[in-house]
Amino acid sequence: MKYRSALNLAITTSILFTSTHLAAADENNIIVTATRTAQTANDSLASVTVITKEQIEQQQANDIPELLNGIQGIDISNNGGLGKSTSIYMRGTNASQVLILVDGIRMGSATLGTVSLQSIPVSQIERIEIVRGPRASLYGSDAIGGVIQIFTKKAQSNNINASIGYGSRDTTKLNAGFNARNENSQLSLNIGYLQTNGFNALKTSDPDKDGYKNTSVSANYKRQLSKQSWLTATFMRAEGNNQYDDSFTISNVLDADFVQQATGINYVFAPLKDWQMSLKASQSQDKSDNFRNGVANGTFNTTRDTLSWQNDITLSDTLLLTAGVDYQNDKVDSTTNYDKKTRDNKGYFIQQQWFGNNNDILAAIRLDDNEAFGNNTTGNISWGTNLNNELRLISSYGTGFKAPTFNNLYFPSSGNASIKPEKSESYEIELRSVASTTQWAVNLYRTNISNLIVYPAPTYQVTNLDKARIDGLEMNATLKQADYNTRVELTFLKPVNALTKKVLPRRAKHSIKINIDQNTGKWRSGMEIIIKGKRYDNTSNSIKLDGYSLLNFNTRYPLSKKWMLRGKIHNLLDSEYQTANNYNSEGLGVYVSIHYSGN
Repeated sequence: MKYRSALNLAITTSILFTSTHLAAADENNIIVTATRTAQTANDSLASVTVITKEQIEQQQANDIPELLNGIQGIDISNNGGLGKSTSIYMRGTNASQVLILVDGIRMGSATLGTVSLQSIPVSQIERIEIVRGPRASLYGSDAIGGVIQIFTKKAQSNNINASIGYGSRDTTKLNAGFNARNENSQLSLNIGYLQTNGFNALKTSDPDKDGYKNTSVSANYKRQLSKQSWLTATFMRAEGNNQYDDSFTISNVLDADFVQQATGINYVFAPLKDWQMSLKASQSQDKSDNFRNGVANGTFNTTRDTLSWQNDITLSDTLLLTAGVDYQNDKVDSTTNYDKKTRDNKGYFIQQQWFGNNNDILAAIRLDDNEAFGNNTTGNISWGTNLNNELRLISSYGTGFKAPTFNNLYFPSSGNASIKPEKSESYEIELRSVASTTQWAVNLYRTNISNLIVYPAPTYQVTNLDKARIDGLEMNATLKQADYNTRVELTFLKPVNALTKKVLPRRAKHSIKINIDQNTGKWRSGMEIIIKGKRYDNTSNSIKLDGYSLLNFNTRYPLSKKWMLRGKIHNLLDSEYQTANNYNSEGLGVYVSIHYSGN
């Protein structure tokens, strides 16, 4: 049975696919985010995109938003270049309604409710899994639009590596890494540095350059304790400084020192033959010290401690039961005086997966007990059926919620301690091809969100007022040929405020992304075309942002077995566009780097 083999794979490779015996080709097809258990992407009942190590190296993106831009269901809003405030919208939901994980560790600011994804360095990333649609039944708050899980680098072999790069706007990148492994353990240590002079972020401000620098380190360690048990530890830290503009302080010089950090330890073992248990402790930190004209102007530091106990139990050849408990404690340390500075949340979840010959079913339910606002129950149910050997039909229903932030609850003058969580329900149907040479999928979905948290004028007192209805159609197709791989992704979106009938701000109504990668010969090259439709910048839809097109190229050439030359051209046509009103976006950029990897 395919389930039994999948479970054996999970036990022998671990849920973070760190086994020394798993081939790279298999790694690229294994996902863990959709169900918190290992499964192949084709077997998943969720809409999933995997960005592999090979794709990250080929695209040569300077940050994660650039790496994600144009992927189906994802929209990006950026306030002026590298390091600047960036929002990730998934399937039309707010940036705060997308859960971000790093090696299974929940990231984010407990005050803002979002993640500074632009500050997590690409140089430390092994791969990314994107799961579209609600996953609150497994992860609790935030996972209304979906989940993005980032995996930091693991030791694939015994080697050292280093790279140096330079490009437009005096952008400099330096990276180095060390990897060691033997039969029972593996260690990966990587450091990175990114610096750019940037460009003027805000059109209406003084024409100064808003620079950015980021210094990062990541480490991953795994120790195989026995055939059925192992211990893993992970660490990622990025810190630096970001110069920025905003429309309220045009004549001032603004900058911020930031820290993004994730630390975790996970012990996995099998008490019985068909029972795998995972015990995990982790912490994430989001820190920001803000300055105006060199004078301190506010500190917002949040720390998130989490504990997790997960059990995966084989009930039969076709049944997998997953159950566990998550504990989370958020703490705020700020120059702003919040009425409360700590809160905890306990989550209890259970999931049943049934794998048949032609039909698969998943059902999950979770109860979250939050100190600040009480209980929330969420669930998911999905059914997949094989129409024939190459076509699969999947239908899903799920609910979700977004917990109020410390700003929503306790910020002086505007906070409201009686605010309720935002709640959602989503319906989806997918038709998927699983042919070996040509793969495609069509997804149709609707998400209804109630209790949306807003700050209405004239009091700007936070309240649950608005509702949203989001209808979407996504399509993708991948064609693999001898010399080229081609992938096309399309998104058609109708995200509206259900009360005012206005389009939700900063979401493009349509998006097209085309990747064509040449994969033979010494030169490996790729072309990327991104087309985004118009969007509005405000809730009244009085400010319209025009659509735009981007044309990007990348190439690489092996100088020897150990040396690689890479280069890319970003925005070849030098398109001028905005994803946030009055904020400039990057024009034509040329970047070159040289890489070393050897024993």
